[in-house]
Amino acid sequence: MRSVGITKSEAISSFHRSLSIGSKGKDVADLQTALIQKGFLVIPVGISKGYFGSMTKSAVTKYQTRGELPSIGVFGPKTKAKLISELSE
Repeated sequence: MRSVGITKSEAISSFHRSLSIGSKGKDVADLQTALIQKGFLVIPVGISKGYFGSMTKSAVTKYQTRGELPSIGVFGPKTKAKLISELSE
């Protein structure tokens, strides 16, 4: 069974596009896993991962603020690079 977190190598292979409200897929689920792992996102019981909605946008914005990145709520190249750099192997 997959662990709760995501590794640096998994993130590198997963994140190939910018993610924002309305994005769907495994890359969104992996982003959500990373945000949960870092303490920025809590997904209520019964809610599936894989859709970038308002909870994910809020978590990305909080992560960006803490990381001194532009707080726009979009998982783009700068946020991706910072997040990946903080993950362990």
